[in-house]
Amino acid sequence: MILPSPADFRKKLKKGNLIPVWKEVLADFDTPVSAFRKIESGDYAFLLESVEGGEK
Repeated sequence: MILPSPADFRKKLKKGNLIPVWKEVLADFDTPVSAFRKIESGDYAFLLESVEGGEK
């Protein structure tokens, strides 16, 4: 599922011109990089990864 929905996106667009759009991916068997490569397309794709417990 891609978020926000088209209707929510249009509502947010009226308030500003920078609206984050994201997709949650179940990636039990993927690394962050392999999951990103499956969904990235175009010139403006990027990956944000969270870290738990201060891992480095």
